[in-house]
Amino acid sequence: MKSLAVEGLTLNSSSGNAQIVSQASQKVKATNGIYKSPLQVSINGASQGTCQNANGSGVISATATKVLIEGSPSIREGDTGVVVVDGTNSTNGSPCSFTVTVTVSDAGQNRTKGE
Repeated sequence: MKSLAVEGLTLNSSSGNAQIVSQASQKVKATNGIYKSPLQVSINGASQGTCQNANGSGVISATATKVLIEGSPSIREGDTGVVVVDGTNSTNGSPCSFTVTVTVSDAGQNRTKGE
């Protein structure tokens, strides 16, 4: 079983800065509000090769099969998502894009776990 993700969780991204856009549940808590699927995230300042200053948004979908938060699967530590980001090619100024992987690297608590 994995820890359920709550307000204060830590995201790890393969490039740029990842931030949570979704609001955690205020009805269901484990120390703090628990996040449910889909968890909306944004990426800012990502770069890969000559593609620079890329931004985008996407979702992390839950892998939980048995724990529901307000009718949706709960986000848990280790859940991941892929975000397409758009930037500018530093060589010729043309638009470019690539994918960034975002992972819940720390659930923000370790007492409440679920499958």
